[in-house]
Amino acid sequence: MLDRFPVLRLMAIVLIASMAGLAILQAATPAAAQERVERKSFLQLLFGGSGSSSNKSNTARTSRVKKPTRSTKAAPPPEPEIEKLENARKILVLGDFLANGAADGLNAAFSKAPGVVVVDRTNGSSGLVRDDYYNWPQETPGIVAEVQPSIIVVQIGSNDRQQLMVDGEREAVRSVNWLAEYERRTQQLIGLLRTRNTPLLWIGLPAFKSPSMTTDVVALNGVYRKLVEKAGGEFIDI
Repeated sequence: MLDRFPVLRLMAIVLIASMAGLAILQAATPAAAQERVERKSFLQLLFGGSGSSSNKSNTARTSRVKKPTRSTKAAPPPEPEIEKLENARKILVLGDFLANGAADGLNAAFSKAPGVVVVDRTNGSSGLVRDDYYNWPQETPGIVAEVQPSIIVVQIGSNDRQQLMVDGEREAVRSVNWLAEYERRTQQLIGLLRTRNTPLLWIGLPAFKSPSMTTDVVALNGVYRKLVEKAGGEFIDI
């Protein structure tokens, strides 16, 4: 798929980078990244060093240095906005609040590309479990028909760690019946996205600080990967 659509390779790199940054800023911060931040205090990050007495004295000496005078140089004018081409390729982004972050990253990455337009149709609190709140299989055909994208990017599932109604019964997350129904809903959405053979790029969920949450995420990513690749799409494990 990537050989037939070279732009997907670039998108994959951009998305991985943007989501890595988003994962640090959101509550879905990977545990390793969180630990790296917490090992150093703010002053250590600012001035360097390990916080020893010698560093404290260095900091004290630094504080006595004469402050530089304020520059009166005028700020440079803002860069002109790039006008998009009438026939620019459209990247449609669908999913929850994480997908919204991916859309922001793509908008920034392609802001100076006149031939690429990013269309954000995400819904922050949505998912595949609460279809009573937002029904993706019901909404997707109309969105795709309206936008007519060249590429579709999806990231969803961060809100799906909750009970799911199956045949009138509430099923616990990752129970046999829960997984069977969740796979059915995921496959239904993927089928709708691939109706026109539009290239599909599906971003997996990031690791969470909570081990139990990460265990659920790994299971969901397994569902996405299996079904997306079976349908001829590309799954990005972040």
